[in-house]
Amino acid sequence: MAMRNAERLIVYSMLALLAMARLFDLRPTEAQTRPGEATFSKLTIVDKQGRPAVVIGTSNDSAFIGLLDKNMKPRASLLLINGDPGLKLLDQNGKTRIQLNFTEESSGLALTSGREREEASISVVKGSPVIGLSEEGNPRATIGIGNGGPAIVLLHQQGDPAVVLGVTEKGPGLDISEPNGKGVKLAVVEGNPGMFLSDTNGKIRMGLHLSPSGPGISLDDSNGKEIWSAP
Repeated sequence: MAMRNAERLIVYSMLALLAMARLFDLRPTEAQTRPGEATFSKLTIVDKQGRPAVVIGTSNDSAFIGLLDKNMKPRASLLLINGDPGLKLLDQNGKTRIQLNFTEESSGLALTSGREREEASISVVKGSPVIGLSEEGNPRATIGIGNGGPAIVLLHQQGDPAVVLGVTEKGPGLDISEPNGKGVKLAVVEGNPGMFLSDTNGKIRMGLHLSPSGPGISLDDSNGKEIWSAP
């Protein structure tokens, strides 16, 4: 009788281990393990009420750690996809609100609305920092530093540049334009200030400038050919 009870205990223990493996999806991987170690492709940790609270796992070329709230909805995840790490924070509806990414050439932080539309971002791409602001998912403003120097760009609702303020090696400049191309440019080039007016095709039609020799003005036709200038 004692032998039968021992056999039954062993069988029940094996069945219990199999049930736990299915419950937590603890599938041994092909990786070799040393004594005292265990290797699994997925691990689920539950809270006192038995609800999943932490999920750790791998899938193809990715690995992840997920945190769930009391309603078993994902609220935070740490990812590693193709060797690139990332972090996501989600709201109660499962929408990503904050996302942090890092690759070999760039890194960035994105803040989104409840509709998963990116509203603000901070990124560094190939060594150049950029701050972006959006409205209803449409880019409206950027601040960045490129090879030419720092610049601020304000955009129309259609996405066309409306105001561009920048500084280059030759000097500062301000460009104000309509979506159709008509606008005005103010610039100081190598210490010489100037103002230029452009038509609907974006071609400069009138220019005012001040050089060491004195002020000057020029008028061009629609093809960019000068038709009058003074002095």
